[in-house]
Amino acid sequence: MADTVAYQEVIDRENNPIKYAMKKAGLNIKKLSLLLDAPYRTVQDWIAGKRMPPSWCRKLIIEKIETSAELLLDSGVLQSGHSYFYALATSDFKKS
Repeated sequence: MADTVAYQEVIDRENNPIKYAMKKAGLNIKKLSLLLDAPYRTVQDWIAGKRMPPSWCRKLIIEKIETSAELLLDSGVLQSGHSYFYALATSDFKKS
């Protein structure tokens, strides 16, 4: 059973790495669009697999999700209606 779960995780990560990183970080589409300062509909299309950014851009998006999202959201810095850049500019958030 554990092999099946691990295999499915690999398949999910390979098929849609942005969706995988989003779920792993505990984000929803709205929070991810705020974090990336990207249009909601664009992120929605990425998650649905309708469109994908170029591979170099996907790597940057995933890196940002993994390094920033959890810290910002857990600290309460990133709030609905504010972009990632606004949150960083108006807070005392410091990367450790």
